Amino acid sequence: MMRSLSFGLFFLSLFFQSADAMSYQTDIRADSDEIYAAALEALESYGIEKADATDKTIETKWITDQSERKRSFLLFKTVKKFERKYQMKVNITEGDRFTHVSVISTFLFRSADASIQTPWRALKTTYEDSSLEKQLFTKILAQAEYRRTHPRQ
Repeated sequence: MMRSLSFGLFFLSLFFQSADAMSYQTDIRADSDEIYAAALEALESYGIEKADATDKTIETKWITDQSERKRSFLLFKTVKKFERKYQMKVNITEGDRFTHVSVISTFLFRSADASIQTPWRALKTTYEDSSLEKQLFTKILAQAEYRRTHPRQ
């Protein structure tokens, strides 16, 4: 059964739920195949490691960049630079009335001046980390809207 996507209600239904596990998710009135196709297009620039059309899951390749952590202790403030490695996974599941979309990230860090053999470790995620996830989530929803308003011939 094909469900229509009403984008007026689509964006009103966006209640971003961010948990400690770093996840953005929402339920959308759309066909899961439609959302999966939009997610594939949105993730192209990240590099796709795995994509499973049956399970409707997509994983990005590991992305490495730089990150800063700021700490304050009384009058002292420190800034430490880290190398950050992250991977994002998109899960799309079809329900009775809605399609559930979630983006879950794994973030790993090591000191920016550490040797290449230094192991990566998990640190408490920051707003900067979660904003990367939120950007991808928003990009998927925007791509779904674009595909709906600009159908392919």
